Amino acid sequence: MFTKLRQLLELASSDLEIYKSPDLGELLEVLNPVLSAAKKTPFTHVTIVRILEGTSNGVKYFEFWIEWTSTCWQTAEVTLLSRIVDAEDPVLEAKKVSLEENIQVSENAIKALEKSLADHQSHLVKLLKDQRELLSCS
Repeated sequence: MFTKLRQLLELASSDLEIYKSPDLGELLEVLNPVLSAAKKTPFTHVTIVRILEGTSNGVKYFEFWIEWTSTCWQTAEVTLLSRIVDAEDPVLEAKKVSLEENIQVSENAIKALEKSLADHQSHLVKLLKDQRELLSCS
């Protein structure tokens, strides 16, 4: 069974291939709260140029190609995991994914800090040993 969000994404993807400016209003009403929950900027004041579903390293995702003009024409690619799109409650799933990603970032930062601390402690021990040897010679 396809979720409403998936149905809207597939329809919009098809419409973007056929029409120059398809009406994506219903999609944006459903998609923008999901993007916000996923800590991504909602699609306001942008044009969705293309929507593709892809896989990378076994992880399925939707990729949105967007463009907008502020002081100049700009483009970006935004991804959203298919597991969010296919969830019964995409907003809740987006919040879960965002938390999981932030937890992973924090865990990686802690590991890097622990390694750096160990490296500095080892270096300090070597410096103190060199200092003791130097002082014992004088």
